Amino acid sequence: AEQVLALALASSVRVFVADLPAGGRGGDRTFPRRLERALRQRSPWPELPQMQGLFKLDLQRAELAARECAHIGQLLRFVPALMELDLSGNSIGPGWAAWLEDGFQHTLDFTTLELFGCGIQDLAGLPEALANTNTPKTRGLLRLGLGGNAIFPQGLRSLPPALKETPKLTSLDLARNPIGEFGARLLALGLKYTPRLETLTLGECKLGPSGARVLSEGLMHTQELQELRLECNEIGAEG
Repeated sequence: AEQVLALALASSVRVFVADLPAGGRGGDRTFPRRLERALRQRSPWPELPQMQGLFKLDLQRAELAARECAHIGQLLRFVPALMELDLSGNSIGPGWAAWLEDGFQHTLDFTTLELFGCGIQDLAGLPEALANTNTPKTRGLLRLGLGGNAIFPQGLRSLPPALKETPKLTSLDLARNPIGEFGARLLALGLKYTPRLETLTLGECKLGPSGARVLSEGLMHTQELQELRLECNEIGAEG
């Protein structure tokens, strides 16, 4: 093992070293049964070498609840090369940002987070989680999907500081969240931190004419924007 590490360091090869989960190769009791089953069906789990090279983990609609999702942070320790994580359609629970913050400490190349329809009500804790993707050693988040949740205006108070941690973001989805005019104002404040944004999805967000006007102020900072989706917001000619 020492010879392998020495050779890797001499050739600038990135080496990922992780301890095996308790119980050996990731037995049935390593994670809650439902998460364990989903991992075995959708990834090389429990084969640790293959997990260390995994780029994308798709766990959407895996019938995971907060109890199972609380272990995602621990799971990310075993997938250091992970770039994309999709947890859409799972009830991830109110502690989701805390375990993402823990997990993102171990994923240097992470770029895509999809959390569509996860029952999220508040973005509190998201800035701290995304800060771990915005360091000199990390690639930086490119796509963030938060559509189809239950995020009301007050639940977006952490959005501006969260977007401050995503200077390379190219796609943001907040569709089907009733953010209203106040939420649009918070989003506009955050857009000054995302100059590379290309796609912004805000369908069915109850923006109204006033929300659209507020949003337009933030869009002045997104010179690379190519697609803006505002369907079903009752904007009208006034907006």
